[in-house]
Amino acid sequence: MPERVKNAPDTLPSWPSSEQCAARLAWTDSDRLAGLAEVRGRLEDPPFTLQLNHGDQVSHLENLIARLEPEPGQRMEQSLAVCMAAVQSAPDDVYLLRKLASLRMQTGDLDGALEAALQVADLLPHQATDWDSVAMIYTQKNQPDKAIDYFKRGLALDPGNLWILHHLAMAHVQQGQGDKALEIWKKAVKIQPKFGTAYLGMGQVLESQGLIQAANEQYRKALQYPVNRTTDLANLGRLCIRKGWYDDALKHLQNAALLAPTNAAIRNDLATVYKAMGREQEAAEQANLALRYNTTPWIALFQQGVECGRQGKPQEAVDLFREVVRMKPDLMEGHLNLASGLLNIGMTNEAIAEFNIVLEMAPTNEQ
Repeated sequence: MPERVKNAPDTLPSWPSSEQCAARLAWTDSDRLAGLAEVRGRLEDPPFTLQLNHGDQVSHLENLIARLEPEPGQRMEQSLAVCMAAVQSAPDDVYLLRKLASLRMQTGDLDGALEAALQVADLLPHQATDWDSVAMIYTQKNQPDKAIDYFKRGLALDPGNLWILHHLAMAHVQQGQGDKALEIWKKAVKIQPKFGTAYLGMGQVLESQGLIQAANEQYRKALQYPVNRTTDLANLGRLCIRKGWYDDALKHLQNAALLAPTNAAIRNDLATVYKAMGREQEAAEQANLALRYNTTPWIALFQQGVECGRQGKPQEAVDLFREVVRMKPDLMEGHLNLASGLLNIGMTNEAIAEFNIVLEMAPTNEQ
């Protein structure tokens, strides 16, 4: 008898239901989009750039990426509906519950996301990262005190988890406890000296305290060590633009664009860097991509920014108001909301610059 038949199990495996399979496939195009964008980025490096048909390869990939871009809102709604149906058929499937929490977060349903995340944590009480997920939703709800309690639950299970430590530090920043956040980040880099995100956080807090030289030292460390999250890469890139460190800005923003190829704000930042470096053609290309990816009128972006601020999502609000003031540089309310958001994430110097713009735009009583 063949070996594979002799060792076959007595019973057939239990396959997931069709609803579960559908939920697992709901985001396949998003995964393909990220993969194609990564390939697109690699084509910009030698030896690919030396190939005779390099331009055709790039054009072909860009067409594929464009076809995979989801319709705004529609794909999210479909994915959410599929996932909710799957959860009804398998209410204790933690994979589906995690996906449901994520989808609800992205549609702004924080209470629904929290409910799903708490279900996962109850099913897997010894999984530190699930308590971290619960805590992160509380930070989005602008309830850092509750978030801190849940972050601590996660750390009790996994004391050396760098990301939970980072999230805990950010919750203390949200509470206005910068010194406490610095202590936690110092603990994180003691565990892993190459944890770039912690140095970025320390730099932002130190800068908000007016300690510019100390902040720059931390920023330089952040640039030295790897950072792999889109938000952190974009923030580092914008920081480098502000500091005039354009080579570093370009590197981090290019990496951010690989992870989020259709993010209009990142494309605009890249255009700014290329222009500052005197690379006008590439600046124009990035500006055109930003226009292509940003089909939302500025008033809608403004309203989304206000809503993100109300929901306790300061970083998302800042990104939206940055785009608003780029599209409407004479909109005083845009600069004012951007300044408030920057203060909330500890970027005091940028906030002051925006407040100064507001003061210059404000009418005076002088005759």
